[in-house]
Amino acid sequence: MELAPEQIQELNDFAGLLSFMPTRVFKWVKQCNTKNLCIYTGNQFGKTDMIAVDYILRIMGMHPIEWKNIKDSDSIRTFRFASEVLPEPGGAEKGSKNTQYPASKKRLPPSLLKRDITDKNKTVTIRNLSGGPDIYVEFVAYSQGSGSQAGVQRRSVWLDESAPRSFFDEQIPRLMAADGDLVYTMTPEPGLIGWEFDELYERAGMIMRTERVCQRIYKRFGERHKMVEETGYKSDLVVVMAASDDNPIYPELAAKRGLSVDEYLKEKLRLFDADDDIMDARRYGLFRHLSGKIFKTYTPSVHFINSEKYFGEATA
Repeated sequence: MELAPEQIQELNDFAGLLSFMPTRVFKWVKQCNTKNLCIYTGNQFGKTDMIAVDYILRIMGMHPIEWKNIKDSDSIRTFRFASEVLPEPGGAEKGSKNTQYPASKKRLPPSLLKRDITDKNKTVTIRNLSGGPDIYVEFVAYSQGSGSQAGVQRRSVWLDESAPRSFFDEQIPRLMAADGDLVYTMTPEPGLIGWEFDELYERAGMIMRTERVCQRIYKRFGERHKMVEETGYKSDLVVVMAASDDNPIYPELAAKRGLSVDEYLKEKLRLFDADDDIMDARRYGLFRHLSGKIFKTYTPSVHFINSEKYFGEATA
């Protein structure tokens, strides 16, 4: 059946959104009903693209979690996207290190873009699909400091990559009036221990790990974990963990190069000579804490050894 010109235009308009390849991780994220969601992944998993699509579903009123959709009656209609640097008009084409803006623009139907960012104004204005009031996406940088973010309310906040603790804390009051939610996406830095482990990961009420992440933890540390685990910690926080390997685009890309997925990822992520800690962080999104090599407090059963047993007469 031949499509009418307006039908072709509509398909083209939604091409960016329809070309997104859903994964099990995206299903977890889309069904997450929590007010705080942290996503830790290996590099190039596609977490930025995934969350951009999740927010576009909210903007279009098509998200399966009803309270995440913006309604015409909502007075707070601004999403805040924060990262290390501000976006530039033209995005990645101009070499900007901001990834939230190009990912969002790639997936947003062009007909909904009413006003794009400029050099001076970093807020995107989006037409409401229902014809109601406009919706806004505000881009901010961690370097702007918490003071410049004060005094305003936001519907939801998305932090991409490691944020200063003070910046994170300042976002929580910004969500109170809308009873909004916070999404935090990052790849842990190899060899560095950030505040996110103690304050977020260890306080999660539920941790969801892909099969590849579970296998990596067992291989490295001998610990067996279920893919979905309730921690027993009472909090409105869910942690999702995924490996670079969980991105469904890599088998085809590797086959075109005549490589296995493992060889392709090691080449792409420059991991051929990487030690285990670097591999854990950059490919599997694992914190170095998980190795069990670091203890936060003194515990006699762990830190004290019997001198006579281990050193014998040398201690006499």
